[in-house]
Amino acid sequence: MLETQRKLLRLLEDQVDCIEVTVTDVRVSAPQNVGAKMLVTRNGLVAGTIGGGQLEAHGLRHAQSMLADEFIGSQALTWNLKKDLGMTCGGIVSLFFESHRTRSWPIAIFGAGHVAQAVVRCLLPLNCQITCFDDRQEWLDAMPRAENLLLRNLSLSYEQIFSDLPQQCFVLAMTKGHKFDFPVLKLALSQNDRFPFVGVLGSRSKAVVLKRELLGAGVTEQQCQQLVCPLGLDIGSRDPAEIAISIAAQLIYRKDRLQADRATEHNRRSRNGDGAELWTAPPD
Repeated sequence: MLETQRKLLRLLEDQVDCIEVTVTDVRVSAPQNVGAKMLVTRNGLVAGTIGGGQLEAHGLRHAQSMLADEFIGSQALTWNLKKDLGMTCGGIVSLFFESHRTRSWPIAIFGAGHVAQAVVRCLLPLNCQITCFDDRQEWLDAMPRAENLLLRNLSLSYEQIFSDLPQQCFVLAMTKGHKFDFPVLKLALSQNDRFPFVGVLGSRSKAVVLKRELLGAGVTEQQCQQLVCPLGLDIGSRDPAEIAISIAAQLIYRKDRLQADRATEHNRRSRNGDGAELWTAPPD
């Protein structure tokens, strides 16, 4: 187990994402004891074991699917070895899958005005990587300095900027006006498989106008439904600090929901060859 932890540290130092799989409970019989671990990267098993055979093969496939889907967080699963995995032993094993990501939660903010300034300050203490874009250098200069904040002057085309944004990036449009928000929203929504959250400052009437214009520009109805406008929860006043808190709360909520939805999808997809569903032991 000590060697597994050393390997985990080396992977993180080398910027390699991995899943740590731990046996947390065993009932009746199982190939390994509680506490057994293995480390899985996109290329496969790199250290440790949870017992070999079908249990390890199934856990390995599940961990790799989590990495392929950019899963963030942790997930606990319980499998009946005979019913779910086709093994001869009739034990029940609980596994804990914990993702170790070398990349933080990515957030791209277009605009560096008063609300954006406040939003950035709310988000900086979190485990996120923020990139803020604006063509007004004086507003970028007013931003705080932090390791997880990148400030970028809009010298590149929007197409180039979006091609460089990471997968699963949250995109916020807080520019100095509608005509500057529009190209951001059009590109983000047209690539909604890459950007799970796209929001813009504004009112409900602005949302109606934006949707009409986006549909006219070739964005589909389904893609438009992803647009969050007004941005932020319906709390607080119009003070930039209170707006920022409502936006930060909304982003955290949507991030957590996204992780929960992925966990549900992994549960659905984690079946054996004949399609048997995962079995979860009832509480004691």
